[in-house]
Amino acid sequence: MKKLIILFFIPIIIFSKPLIIINVHAPEYSEIFYANVQGIFGENKFEILLKDALKKLGFEVKLQDLLSGENIILSENVQSPLVLNLYLKNFSVTIQSKEKFFLENNASGNYINVNGKYIKVYVGKWYDANGGKDGIFVKGYDGNLYSATSFFTKFYHILEYFIVKGKIYYNFAGKDGEIEINKKIKKSWYEWNESIQSPIKKENSFFIDQIAETIAYNLLNKLKYNIKANVVTLKDNRVVLDVGKNDGVKLNTVFSVDEKAQVIVRNVEKNFSEAEVIYLKKGEKIIPKDLAKESSKMVSLPFELGIYYSTEGLLFSFGLVQKNIHNEKIAFLDIKTSDFKISRYDMGFRIFDFEKFGVFLTYSINAPGILLRYQFLDFFIKFNKENYTIGGGISW
Repeated sequence: MKKLIILFFIPIIIFSKPLIIINVHAPEYSEIFYANVQGIFGENKFEILLKDALKKLGFEVKLQDLLSGENIILSENVQSPLVLNLYLKNFSVTIQSKEKFFLENNASGNYINVNGKYIKVYVGKWYDANGGKDGIFVKGYDGNLYSATSFFTKFYHILEYFIVKGKIYYNFAGKDGEIEINKKIKKSWYEWNESIQSPIKKENSFFIDQIAETIAYNLLNKLKYNIKANVVTLKDNRVVLDVGKNDGVKLNTVFSVDEKAQVIVRNVEKNFSEAEVIYLKKGEKIIPKDLAKESSKMVSLPFELGIYYSTEGLLFSFGLVQKNIHNEKIAFLDIKTSDFKISRYDMGFRIFDFEKFGVFLTYSINAPGILLRYQFLDFFIKFNKENYTIGGGISW
């Protein structure tokens, strides 16, 4: 194994930041990598921007955006070198070939592809749906009209792909892991050149760059650290966190607060940020010194499905819902079906809570009613001039 050492020096304007050493351990056939690397680390989170190139891994190598500079900032009190070890294992590159009989040619191609079948058409002639001129359809030699956006020329050729497989093992700050690479990359292909009325063969000169970028982004996801913060103050629907731009916080960064709330950053300053509460577990409160951790935004779709049984029989529903900050339904508009036919349209508004039940006032054509909701369970009664409907079920 060759041990490839890449030193990465921080520019003089941030001389107080520590040196970062990247050790790349590659198989014997690999040549030495050289790189100009610039990056920023941080107490909460990090990314390194590997700017120019890791060169000569058989070919020219550019590991672009290894760890992007937006995700972590170097902690000013870290002075000792930081080390990232990368180990390339069991890498293989094979070539896969595929026969092609047609080539895309949107300038003068006389074939179109319809459900996998190539059909010869008249070039430069367009028809309307009735066969008249100046429409949006092309006419095939079979006499039929077709809608087409891509055209092809009959041309036998071979497409070639690199199939790249292997593993990258890494170690950083006590964190170990592996990345599996399995990527298909174009090696050679043909493109139609209208000026010479002929195909031209193209070769992929950025093959290693693409492999390197794949490794880089996978490594970034593996090494990503989430920002941690504390709640400083709370006012109305806003909280102030004790982290800001210097800690890698950006607009729309989402934090989970002690597993009871989520906030999204709406304003970010150098050392603090202001965030809007977008979810709060019912019965809970956010208080100063609560711990917040960067997270993914909770998904809440504005749709709802339901299954009910009532005096009308079995009903299915689909509709739109509006939810409050506790992720509870407060309004809805849905369609209820029976025997796959629309039975009625319903709408409702949450008017108050009773014990653990949400109480809704509902309305469908000439039939007002009441709906009680407990978690996913619904109980309803509707009235009209002649009778009433009662039932229950689940919706989610």
